[in-house]
Amino acid sequence: MGILSNLFGNKTYSYESSGGDDWTWLNGNIDSKRFNNPIKQYNTNFALQSIVNLRASYFSKGVFKVLDVNGNEIESHPLLEIFKSPNALMTKNEFLKQWVVLLSLYGYEYIYIDGTIGIKSIETVNSLVNTNPTLIENEITFKQLFNNTIEQNAKITFEDGSIQKVSISELISYYDTTSGLVRDNITKGTSRVEGCWDSIVNVNKALDAKNILLGMPGGLGMITANPVNKQGQMVTMNPDDKKDLEDKLTNQRGLGSGKNAILTSTKPLKYESFVHRLKQFGYDDAINEDLNRVAISFNIPLDLLIKTGTYENQKEAEKRYIQGDIEQLSRNFCQPFTELYLQEGQELIMDYRHLEVFDTNPVNDVLKFSNSITQLLENEIITTEEARELFETIKKG
Repeated sequence: MGILSNLFGNKTYSYESSGGDDWTWLNGNIDSKRFNNPIKQYNTNFALQSIVNLRASYFSKGVFKVLDVNGNEIESHPLLEIFKSPNALMTKNEFLKQWVVLLSLYGYEYIYIDGTIGIKSIETVNSLVNTNPTLIENEITFKQLFNNTIEQNAKITFEDGSIQKVSISELISYYDTTSGLVRDNITKGTSRVEGCWDSIVNVNKALDAKNILLGMPGGLGMITANPVNKQGQMVTMNPDDKKDLEDKLTNQRGLGSGKNAILTSTKPLKYESFVHRLKQFGYDDAINEDLNRVAISFNIPLDLLIKTGTYENQKEAEKRYIQGDIEQLSRNFCQPFTELYLQEGQELIMDYRHLEVFDTNPVNDVLKFSNSITQLLENEIITTEEARELFETIKKG
């Protein structure tokens, strides 16, 4: 540790993580609970919630289809029926959104298959249930995998504390990026949220700081001596003046509730409002920077979050995101069901071609343009002559 000791000092700090991994940090403190409640952050952090919800919303728009060996659609199949209402509490869209949220937050996720007489036939499947992965104890070490001595049962801990064993064949495992990087359990996935945890927390800290300033009665500010009076002379505030002013603000006057908002003085004073200069604190810029970092970790184009570009740029960003991230996510979701319940050569897919962003019919573009012009005319935003000029411009290309 010679070079590192010279750079960072000899003092070290260590802790044991909840997963059992021992880590050593050079010359610094570490919060062992820094990634202990992603659900809470999701519920209270607008940046994380916006990004994960955007991902979940796009994913849930896919239409399930079963294809035959020639790639033709099979109109009716029991697998399609189960996805219409995966369980008693959820529609297809709700189920898919929940799956993405859990997968995004924890980096891995399980779907529990509930069947009457097993799960080998789709006709016997009653429901599909997304399961918070932290409630499932399914620890598999690399040694067990290497020696093929994997335990065939997992344990689910319910909200009342009771524990139930389930066969691992009843659980479909999913990983957002990869698994096997946690030394004591190779079934745990790598969480994108954990990777950008500092940026996520920073958003809340910046918002808290901003809210404190905005929440001050009357606004936070500072009273100082006006450096120049009407005669052009330099003015300062002596200690007695300062104390007298503070006493009056504290005891009888000020900007707080129940106090006289008017303060008189024989001295030339100046009030500097911090709230009016809120932008100078840079909170909004800091929030946007951290928002961008979180979006990048989820491969989300910034044009989809902050719609400041042209319509064409946004449309291209949307198409690129669906084709690059969402369709790959859908293939990962569908593959286990294809292997479990379809005949050789058949495939379960999620199709996104019905979305407007993939509409290449020029007739539809003309209709949309015509409807837009009609609305502009009805709202008297443009004249009839201006509408004709727009149509002529389009015709000329």
